[in-house]
Amino acid sequence: MRKIYFFIALLIGLVSCSEQKSEVAQLLQDKISEVGVNYGEVIVMETATGNIIEKICLDKDGKPYEDNFNDEDRIVIYAPTYLALLDSGINPTDTFDVGNGIYVVDGDTIKDHNWERGGYGKLTLEEAFCRNSKVAFAKAMNDSININMEGNNIQSMLSFYNKIAQDTTIGNVQLLKKAMRLNVTNELGKLANSEKVEIAAHGRTFQTEDNTYRMEFCGFFPFNSPKFTVIVVMGKDDYPVSDASMCGTLFKEIAECLMKQ
Repeated sequence: MRKIYFFIALLIGLVSCSEQKSEVAQLLQDKISEVGVNYGEVIVMETATGNIIEKICLDKDGKPYEDNFNDEDRIVIYAPTYLALLDSGINPTDTFDVGNGIYVVDGDTIKDHNWERGGYGKLTLEEAFCRNSKVAFAKAMNDSININMEGNNIQSMLSFYNKIAQDTTIGNVQLLKKAMRLNVTNELGKLANSEKVEIAAHGRTFQTEDNTYRMEFCGFFPFNSPKFTVIVVMGKDDYPVSDASMCGTLFKEIAECLMKQ
């Protein structure tokens, strides 16, 4: 009799999992159509085990798409860089003057996303993280700072965020988590904020070598006791592009979907 009950419970679990997956896939397909991107990808990881429980990548027609992008460090990867800066002794409240958002160093010109609107002026390191200031991070970096993220693809990034979600030690990891939560509640990622589940996440938008735009939004939830770590990626040929309004809003929908199970 116990075997029968176990078998029934297993079947129920499999059906629930299947329904959950199909719902996430539908959310992705709907968002791709809504915002008009070329493709979208979602990877869901179980935080405790690090197991991938769902991976979906679709093109604009809803057909399977292969995301072969392998150049994640093309621009600043903010979360591991922020953690490395904290580990080097810089405090979240240390201030950097980014001026008008344009910074020339070693012959390269670095621009913040709002340089045409006059830049941010002075920012703390935490504010620079939440506002994706490439200029502040460039000024804070030096050759002795080691950024600890293995690999250079989307799954490497997801694994990094999952380790952060798993880490309960007191220290700089908790400061990073706090900044990620602040990003969602008050800063650039606030379109991902949910009244149903506390989300900690961070996003970025950048141009690839083929001159298309890539948007990424990655994080975990619930904030105080993470169950899932998720990354949402989208690609688009031209403006408008926004990791928060495109990937972040989908992230929120997925979080609410997963937490209602």
